[in-house]
Amino acid sequence: MLPVSLGAAEEEVQDHEPAEEEGGDKGQEPYDAQQQVNSLQNPPAFRASVVRGVRFEPAKKSGRPDSNRRPLGPQPSALPDCATSRRVAKIIPDALHAIIVRVARAATYIRTDPEGELSPAREQREALKTYAAREGYEIVARYEDLDAPGLLLYHRPGLKEAINNIKEEEDWEVLLVAHPRCVSDTESAVHEFVHKFSLYNNRLECPTRGWEEFLSAMKAYRREMSRR
Repeated sequence: MLPVSLGAAEEEVQDHEPAEEEGGDKGQEPYDAQQQVNSLQNPPAFRASVVRGVRFEPAKKSGRPDSNRRPLGPQPSALPDCATSRRVAKIIPDALHAIIVRVARAATYIRTDPEGELSPAREQREALKTYAAREGYEIVARYEDLDAPGLLLYHRPGLKEAINNIKEEEDWEVLLVAHPRCVSDTESAVHEFVHKFSLYNNRLECPTRGWEEFLSAMKAYRREMSRR
């Protein structure tokens, strides 16, 4: 450490002060206390002058969340477990209920004939159960005419009950049969049966033929009959 005399230190300070004044407030107006008071009493004018006179630089993000920013609402982490679980419990039943409503209700019709040309009743039930599960149908009713002839539609108790249901009760929308011949042995009777179902906005389906095919064949049949 070099020894410095007291007089030399005072001269160095005096020599340094003018340089600091020269680089400090050069070109600026002297401080006015009254002007400072007026600016504080008129905040809008003060803000306007600051916006026009100062260029703002965007603040640098530090990667940390702003602790002064107030959240828009309660965050999930701030809610108790019972509150969040109750909200989910409300949504799930509604969603499940909506899915169940959209499932079409169906009925099955089983017919066996005395000649044994149709499949046994047990095989027809299994085939319709598999078809309903594949198509997403809910079976709500079952009708059967065992060892019944296939010519007279309205003399079969099971099929007659199914027809009365589409007219009055409307418990289902789709009637499932294992084969078109389960309705009738004659194609013309099947077409008339399909026409009746279409009037009541019901459908007839089987694993080998969908409703659109039944409907298209029925319309073609009726057009052909109208030309005769």
